[in-house]
Amino acid sequence: MRVGNKRGYIDRSGEFVIEPQFYNAREFSEGLAAVAAADSGLWGYIDKSGGFVIEPQFIDAKSFHEGRAAVQFKEGVIDRYGYIDNTGRIVAEPQWYNAYDFSEGLAQVWEANTVESPRGFIDQTGEYAIPPELPGIDNFGGRGDFHDGRALVGGDLGYIDNSGKKVIDIEGFDDFERFCEGLAPVEIGGKWGFIDIYGNIVIEPQWDAVSLFSEGIAKVFYFDEDEDAYIDMSGNLLFRARTGSDFHEGLALINDGPKTIVVGEVDESEFRYGYMDTSGNVVIEIQFAEAGEFSEGLAWVRY
Repeated sequence: MRVGNKRGYIDRSGEFVIEPQFYNAREFSEGLAAVAAADSGLWGYIDKSGGFVIEPQFIDAKSFHEGRAAVQFKEGVIDRYGYIDNTGRIVAEPQWYNAYDFSEGLAQVWEANTVESPRGFIDQTGEYAIPPELPGIDNFGGRGDFHDGRALVGGDLGYIDNSGKKVIDIEGFDDFERFCEGLAPVEIGGKWGFIDIYGNIVIEPQWDAVSLFSEGIAKVFYFDEDEDAYIDMSGNLLFRARTGSDFHEGLALINDGPKTIVVGEVDESEFRYGYMDTSGNVVIEIQFAEAGEFSEGLAWVRY
């Protein structure tokens, strides 16, 4: 939870387990969470007791995945990213303009600081497994990382395998997203559906927008409807909910729509968030101005 400008962590009952004390915070992953210290703004890593196990020293720090985390160093080449292990030891020297999470043994790195810049994939030693010759694509939400043996890249390549070979022809798709749990959203003729890892359509395009599958459930909706719908991996409707998120550890964020908050003479609209279970039942009351996903039993929120 963040109180004022401080963040801490709640458990699944909504109770504090780590008191608000950090300027910023990310989800727990592999037993550690990246947090920014309140006094310096530098990033380090805490364990679930709330104590630092890697002291604040980084300009930016991403979550651990497969024993590695991308960090931006304060000293030396300060505009470049490298990787550390969970003891804080440098395992790949800072050299990339951007660097992302390891997934399926590989991590995407950028040779220049633009979305269109060429990028490649390194292994856990920091050596290139796929040379930095791939056309760029934005990596928001891990869009360009490997999932289910496939990664998205720009140009006409679309989906590649871990050798860098094109494996799914994207001709005929208006848009497309990464794989998760064996399926990927694709847009055809203005409607979204899902393909399998071979490029076969398995859920027909029929919605205005969709999310990735997570824990066997995906969010879908039409622009002219007030509620989102949630479907299973066969495309069957499970339930409807007001503006929910993806599921993580059996819980998804849900909000009740905008509320107007008056501060002096300034009006600003903001949503309030809570959490629902996989049946659509609210299990943590809608009350927070900001909230993160549950990971390893904990989530950050702000009133």
